[in-house]
Amino acid sequence: MSKESVEVKEPSFQVDRLYTRVTQLDDGRSISIYQSEVGDVGCVVWDAAIVLAKFYEHIISYGSRQAKTSDQSVNSADVKAIQAVELLYEKIQSNRAIQAIELGSGTGYVGIIAAALGAQVTVTDLPEFVELMKHNVRKNNALILERNGRCDVSALVWGTQAKMKTDLILLSDCIYYEQALTPLVNSMVDLSKPDTIILCCHEERTTDNKPALQKQFFKEVAEHFSIVSVPVHLQHPTFSSEDIHINILLPKLEEVGHP
Repeated sequence: MSKESVEVKEPSFQVDRLYTRVTQLDDGRSISIYQSEVGDVGCVVWDAAIVLAKFYEHIISYGSRQAKTSDQSVNSADVKAIQAVELLYEKIQSNRAIQAIELGSGTGYVGIIAAALGAQVTVTDLPEFVELMKHNVRKNNALILERNGRCDVSALVWGTQAKMKTDLILLSDCIYYEQALTPLVNSMVDLSKPDTIILCCHEERTTDNKPALQKQFFKEVAEHFSIVSVPVHLQHPTFSSEDIHINILLPKLEEVGHP
């Protein structure tokens, strides 16, 4: 994985075929993300990306303290989720310039928002998406710099050996193609340190082979990571949905690579 400019033989988007999706952050600033009218699934912002980005933003501000548990019984799953959320909160609070990598970034949406909140992010995807990600980083760089964040762009083909490790991995709606599942999990393992935290968000889909793909993905993930499901009442109070799931993945120490 290289942060150098990646040459793409054919442009992955046409400037006159872009349209904008604006997201307002809780601090009042607005992020503008350009999407392409033509291209693969990575050319647009999916709902799971919005839910994940707003969850990250919410955690930075509140941890689990605004959880709506007053009218609910707290079960063991809630306890595990609260502990995982607090672990993430403490990790970010101890280092607002946390090192993060987004896998399958597409437009760069989640990573750009994390960078605008102070994280040092590398957004990654296949080479054909590099130009679109760079375009979006340039358009939002002033907002990123306001919080001393940084957002680099890199091509990354899942399953190829990653030479770096990171504190935080972000991925949303990456469970899409069967042939990509094992390479994706391999990249997650390669990028992880013993204390890496992974935020994984996906929309539950019930058509075609999508349920089987989701089951297979989490079966492979469970070989290397502990999986903690984040209930809706611990997510952003507005940007959450019962059919969009957030999981916090924590490495099983014997399964991940070491620096």
